[in-house]
Amino acid sequence: ELQTIEPIIEKSRRATVAIWTYDPIINQTGNNPDLQSPTGSGVLISENLVLTAAHVIQGRSSFTVGFTGKETRKARVLDIHPLGDLAILELLEPAPNGYPWLEASATPMDVDDVGIMVGQPNEIFMALGGWQVSTIKATVSDKGLATFWGVSTNGNSGGPLINANGEIVGILTASAKGNGTFTPGNYEN
Repeated sequence: ELQTIEPIIEKSRRATVAIWTYDPIINQTGNNPDLQSPTGSGVLISENLVLTAAHVIQGRSSFTVGFTGKETRKARVLDIHPLGDLAILELLEPAPNGYPWLEASATPMDVDDVGIMVGQPNEIFMALGGWQVSTIKATVSDKGLATFWGVSTNGNSGGPLINANGEIVGILTASAKGNGTFTPGNYEN
């Protein structure tokens, strides 16, 4: 089973981006003591579009998006859906060559389905190599939101929840004590 999910993990990790609501200080070694932690995460859904949580970008109009190779691009808000806590950012130039984007699933995860969540771990962003991958398992919620059990940290907000087919099934909008919620839906690119 690991052989099946390894390519999904690697592609998903490379499609996930860090989002700063200010200009970050990034160096190639990753050991800069002045490095500012990213505000949240997002995921490439085309060569110049990023899907994230609306609360990650709340009240801001321009952003810096960072990739796993430490490249950055400036971005602006294209659309916000505050009730669903979703936002789409448009990169002012296409993502660097070699970065994949993910497609949305036509169906949500079912109870007990397993997938992965990818995000940047905020304060320990560079120490962990930039991105954190966690397995998730879908559970039931009485609030109308899908919930999952997995590991998430502050900087994971806006990161993708991905099914076993490598498709986006949600975006992390909140977490508490090891479990989080995501906005389910059939997102279109």
